[in-house]
Amino acid sequence: MLGNKPKLRARAAAVMAIAGLAAVAGGCGRDDGESAGKSSAANCPSDARWTQAEVTKAAGFDFEPTYDVPKCLDESTVAFLNVLDSNDYYHQLGQGMKDAAKFYGVELLYVDLNAQFADTAAKFEQIAPLSPAVVGTLANPQDAVLLQRTKANRAKMLLLLESFSQPPTKADSLKLAAPEGYLDPYAEAGAVNGEMLARETQERQKGPWKGKDVILVTMGTDPPTPTGSARADEAEKAFSKLVQPADVVRLDMGADITGDGASKMAGVIQSHPGAVFVVAPLNDEAAATAAQTINARAKGRGITAGLGGDAVARAALRNDRTGTFIGMTYVPVMYLGWSWIQAAIAVEQGEQFSSAKSPPVTWVDKENYDETFPKRLFPDG
Repeated sequence: MLGNKPKLRARAAAVMAIAGLAAVAGGCGRDDGESAGKSSAANCPSDARWTQAEVTKAAGFDFEPTYDVPKCLDESTVAFLNVLDSNDYYHQLGQGMKDAAKFYGVELLYVDLNAQFADTAAKFEQIAPLSPAVVGTLANPQDAVLLQRTKANRAKMLLLLESFSQPPTKADSLKLAAPEGYLDPYAEAGAVNGEMLARETQERQKGPWKGKDVILVTMGTDPPTPTGSARADEAEKAFSKLVQPADVVRLDMGADITGDGASKMAGVIQSHPGAVFVVAPLNDEAAATAAQTINARAKGRGITAGLGGDAVARAALRNDRTGTFIGMTYVPVMYLGWSWIQAAIAVEQGEQFSSAKSPPVTWVDKENYDETFPKRLFPDG
């Protein structure tokens, strides 16, 4: 069964000493901070598994597990090399992994690559002495190198989503199941954004926006990607069902979302004097930038909403005083962290797992903000 606490503390110290970069989550826990409980071999039925209701209660949100984890596991160690923990998206992903590892009693070696992908092999070699059985990473162009190193250490590799190596590696991966009718959860979020922005536009057209040209601004990626285009297309489709815009402007965002978004949005405002602007963004950073540009150049003549629910969108909504940032569509990325831990356990157990299924996209405004982002899960708001 799972090693005792002194052993876990010793291993944690070893990780910090060897790597100086990895955090370890082990043991079992519930949302009250107590252990979920590890039964002894004598009183642990071999067929006992955690139910969806039990997992939902522990996670704090409702989602369908990729694998029904046995309640009685032998000692298990897995590792995940995350992209950039200082980025809220990846931080929430990692937090989901840590919470799941704690709940299931799995030891997690968590590595922050700090977006230095060239260090992938070296970072793995630092934790290799702790013998993780399953190793994963995400959006990492060095995942083929990592696959070689895991094989050399007799470990199994489980990517989160697709391979980013060129050519793509053939490692096992946890795929994302698309919501019915959409390319991915963020395309669905684009549709929800489009609808809610349209409903707010209809309300304002009864007052200060009456008779004004409505300019719908959608955002894709530069270079174009299917997922980026799907967000913009779904937003435009949903918006246009309720409000007919005078013009639709597509802005393609490069790597510098903030700088690119500000300059391009300013150009749209300048070229449409007297109009009102509705911005369906690529992501939260683009929405926050659009709101700032509207407030600076067309105050009272524009609205936007976040897409994703990252820290930047949460702060923008909490701090909005002009009615420009009206809300956000929230896709709880922590479920991906839970899903990867479940799938990693399945790989180690030699069992099958299903694609990760996202929870429903949630529209969040100031009325349901505290309910959606409780302090227990989001201590920084």
